[in-house]
Amino acid sequence: MHTPIKFALAMPLALAAAVSLTAPAHAGGAFDDIVVTSPEKLKAWQDDTNRVLNRALEREPRRRNLHPSSGIVQMTFELGDDGKPDNIELQSNTANRAAARTARHALRWLGDISDVPVTNAENARFIANIIFARSVEQHQELQAELEKSERARLASGDETSEYIALGG
Repeated sequence: MHTPIKFALAMPLALAAAVSLTAPAHAGGAFDDIVVTSPEKLKAWQDDTNRVLNRALEREPRRRNLHPSSGIVQMTFELGDDGKPDNIELQSNTANRAAARTARHALRWLGDISDVPVTNAENARFIANIIFARSVEQHQELQAELEKSERARLASGDETSEYIALGG
């Protein structure tokens, strides 16, 4: 049996930089601006958070005896009052249920991420793009597929285009 390689590596810089510098977020019936305080600080925060997420993705399947299949799992979440991921929801899944469970548990393991360098972090929404692959070649194929869907998500102009992205 092959163990899938778990990847939550940072999206290419061009895609990470595509996060809007000012993105309206709905909060309590009013729109508050979510402003990235520094693109460089956001990139560093994403890299650090992705490293923690990668460790959790390596640990969770063994710990919970899960067997994720290859595919892409996208989870959305926001910050809870304690700064930890809260209201984690499955956005899409091309893998199996074990992969989605692994992703959900890994996000819960992130801990306090309220140091995200944006104003109004408590109103920010996040999307975690997690690739499960059995080989480097398969990861590259799934990465290309994810990049295409991420470009479409960012261009759509709907509320998901305003999410801060992790993984990929």
